[in-house]
Amino acid sequence: METIRIALIDDEQSMHDIVSHFCKKNTDYAIDLDWYDEVPADLTSIHKDNYALLLLDYHINDRTGLEVLQRLNASHSGGGDALGLPVIMLSSSNDIQMASQAIHYGISEFIPKKNLSASLLNSTINNVLYKNNLKLELLKTNKKLEESNRMLKLKTEEISNFYQVISHELKTPLTSTLEFINIMRDGIAGELTADQKEYLDICHRNCKQLTQYINDLLEIGRISTGKYQLNCTPVNIRYIIDEALNTSRVIASHKHITLTFKPLAEELLVHVDEARVFQALLILINNAIKFSPDNEVIQIELSRNNASNVIEVAVIDHGCGIEKEHQQKIFDRLFQANTHHVGSNAGLGLGLYICKQIMLLHGGDVSVDSEPGKGSQFILKFPYQCS
Repeated sequence: METIRIALIDDEQSMHDIVSHFCKKNTDYAIDLDWYDEVPADLTSIHKDNYALLLLDYHINDRTGLEVLQRLNASHSGGGDALGLPVIMLSSSNDIQMASQAIHYGISEFIPKKNLSASLLNSTINNVLYKNNLKLELLKTNKKLEESNRMLKLKTEEISNFYQVISHELKTPLTSTLEFINIMRDGIAGELTADQKEYLDICHRNCKQLTQYINDLLEIGRISTGKYQLNCTPVNIRYIIDEALNTSRVIASHKHITLTFKPLAEELLVHVDEARVFQALLILINNAIKFSPDNEVIQIELSRNNASNVIEVAVIDHGCGIEKEHQQKIFDRLFQANTHHVGSNAGLGLGLYICKQIMLLHGGDVSVDSEPGKGSQFILKFPYQCS
């Protein structure tokens, strides 16, 4: 049986004798009772003696228990309730208002002395200690969670700073490398053989791909640090789609893929950041091209959901598709599903995460509907806010 120490502050010898007798009948704890027949001049002794609970009389000589509680709180350097201890107040009065006031001051329970019995006192002590133990465990858990959250924020900042530093350090020499490759491809440094031009074209494509990876890392850093700002203006959504298609057609032509778009008759003016929505749509179209076999058709469909007043832009391919268990994870940062279909061009797994964040910043979303072996449909959804 666990032994605990309880302090009793009460100026009546008879009450001490009764409480001491009742405490010996406690079946959950072996109780060592320390009696104070007056309020200690130095209340810090109460703090230092590791009491599990305080029994406090409401009337102590010329003072009230509430005054004692105030002094206990004031002397408790840790702040909070009296010593962080549960307090049971004993009173000769059965005044409801008095009990309410005492609870307001932070006591755990209030027992009228005329109702005091061994069973009532011990059940109250046991219940109060049980609740206090739960409270202490909760405080410990919250403290651990706060510390974990603080460490997580620090790690996130470290990762974001790493993205920024490594991206900037890579971008400068890469830009210079691309410039020299372009000089050589254009024949400025001398005439090239067919093989040399082919090799330089490969270098150029790989450097452009690396540039995209670096830009993605920079975007992630801006998103993580809250520096990814929107500059929203009224724009025709069809214009953004046309621009994205024109940009992607060169890449699509390498695989003889046809990009189709059937616009709506109505003009849809939306309030968005044109460059960001263009970026999100371009990510989806380029992914569709990457994961589609040669000679396929990729469809872009624009619709307005009148019921929810949402604009939907769908990118539909007939490529390898995505397993159901991966369809939500693909929007997570750095997640990659099985990419054996695209080999070394799988990327860093950042594009769809960036796409998702762009749409969320617009108050919208992006979703996917896919079936392995049959293709995928990605849908950009954002509120229709005509100007």
